[in-house]
Amino acid sequence: MRFFIYFFIFPLPFVISLVALLYVYDPFMIYHKPYFRDESYSDDMRIQAKGIIDNYDFDSYILGSSMLTWSSAKKASEVLGGKFVNISLNGSTFNEREVVLKYILKHKNPKHIIYSLDPLMLLMAVTQDVIKFDYLYDESFLNDFKIYYNVKFLFCALRYSTSEDCVGKKVELEKLMDWEQFNIKTFGGFSNWIKYYEDEDQSVELRSVMRQLKNVKTLGAFTPINNTLDIQKQLTYAKRHLFSIIEQYPNVRFSIIIPPYSRLYYRINNPTI
Repeated sequence: MRFFIYFFIFPLPFVISLVALLYVYDPFMIYHKPYFRDESYSDDMRIQAKGIIDNYDFDSYILGSSMLTWSSAKKASEVLGGKFVNISLNGSTFNEREVVLKYILKHKNPKHIIYSLDPLMLLMAVTQDVIKFDYLYDESFLNDFKIYYNVKFLFCALRYSTSEDCVGKKVELEKLMDWEQFNIKTFGGFSNWIKYYEDEDQSVELRSVMRQLKNVKTLGAFTPINNTLDIQKQLTYAKRHLFSIIEQYPNVRFSIIIPPYSRLYYRINNPTI
């Protein structure tokens, strides 16, 4: 729709020139690797994954939620063989990852895929609207241009900006989501949480957890639930968005990781679990 608005407002030569500029600029590498600038990457993998899949010769993929975001593709390659890249989608549901997974399987010949079977996402069987990025992974390359039809990227392209806000981070893919770039005070065990949580540079989430811990007695006694659960909804969800796809590709090795959540997490967030 924006394209047609520009078409009628601006002269045709200007529109064509603008489209050509956006194609050459292409910060997400939707069509090609960068011209006239260093390679860089957005940490929004819902969008960036397509450019990585299309423009690099990886044969194995780590595709998880934030639980696998910091998993080392280099280490996976060393231990498991193959050439891994981590394209995990932060906070992703199974149906969001399904879009990327199907694209990999259809357009590449992957040897190995590491996938996280997140218990909480499975328990809730939640789906998210994928309309903001799924068109990047369909069979039409023309509609991919929609990602750049906004004021931000128009100005970035006109300036051919290489700023991080326009083209992402100039780092190796292995370090795109490297935990060392974040505040390491929150790593090293629970003792560091207690020691540093009041520091100004700590996250709101950590402060919230520590406040809840101070008031944990107000949650009441923990009462186990021994009721038999009907998991048909969860089975249907997992089969639709993951296992039915795996069944179609018997020659691809899938490693399913069930990431652990601490008892503390369950206690704070849902005392009845």
